[in-house]
Amino acid sequence: MITVFGSLNVDLLFNLDRLPAPGETVLTREIIQLPGGKGANQATAAAKAGAPTRFVGCVGTDGLGAPVLASLEAAGCDVSGVRTVPGATGTAVVMVERSGENQIVVGSGANMAVEAGMLAGAALGPGDTLVCQMEIPLEATVAGLAAARRAGARTVLNLAPAPPHGAARRRIARPPPAGAPSRAAPPPPPPRSGVGPARPPGPPCGSSGRRAARRSRPRARPPAAAPPPPSDISPSGSCPALPFQIDCPID
Repeated sequence: MITVFGSLNVDLLFNLDRLPAPGETVLTREIIQLPGGKGANQATAAAKAGAPTRFVGCVGTDGLGAPVLASLEAAGCDVSGVRTVPGATGTAVVMVERSGENQIVVGSGANMAVEAGMLAGAALGPGDTLVCQMEIPLEATVAGLAAARRAGARTVLNLAPAPPHGAARRRIARPPPAGAPSRAAPPPPPPRSGVGPARPPGPPCGSSGRRAARRSRPRARPPAAAPPPPSDISPSGSCPALPFQIDCPID
C-alpha cells in the first residue's frame, strides 16, 4: 500500500500572453479550476498507475475541497484518511504565459492543520510506502517519516517546494535500525599546550640569506574544501544549496 501524506489544493489556472511585471495588472479571459496540491498529485499518479493508494491530509469547510476529493476517488485513491477542518481549503494561483514560464502562489489553508497523528489509522509496516512532500508543516513530515521508518515501511520524500535558503536550519534525523548501537559523539581534542615546538634556526643575515629564506618558505595553499554532508537523496532528486540536511532515506 502507498500512503501519501501531504497537501491537497484547488488550482486556479490563468493562461496569459505574458506574466505581469511588478505592480502591473494583466487581463485574461480564461480561468480554469483544477484539482491539485503536490500530495494529491502524487496520490493520483500512484493510483492511476495501479498501486493501492490512500491519501492522508486535510480540506477546509469552504466546499472547495469536494471536487479534489472526488478527483482522487475517481482515480481509485482511498480518501478515508482526509480530515475536514475549519477554514479554507488550500488554494494555488497558477499563472502561465505562452512561453511556458509560470508563477505560482499557494495559500496553504487547511494543509497547515495536517498532523503526524493522522497516520495512526494507516497502520504502516513492512511492504508499505509513505510518500511525503513539503507543503504541510515540516514537523508533521519529520514525525511521519520517522514513524514510518520505525515501522519498517519504505519512505519517499519529494523535497518540493524547496524552502528558501536560510529559512530553516533543521535536520531530519534518520532513526537507527532496531537493536543498532547509538552513535557515540567523537572524543574532544586534547588540550593544547602553551609551549610549542622549538623553532628552527633562521637563515643567515644579508641579501643571500633573505633570498634563501624566500626560496625555502612554503607557499600558502588555499584550504581544502570540506566534504559535502552525507545525504540519502537520490541523484534524480538533487537540490543544490539546501538550507538543511535531509537524512531520511529515499528508497
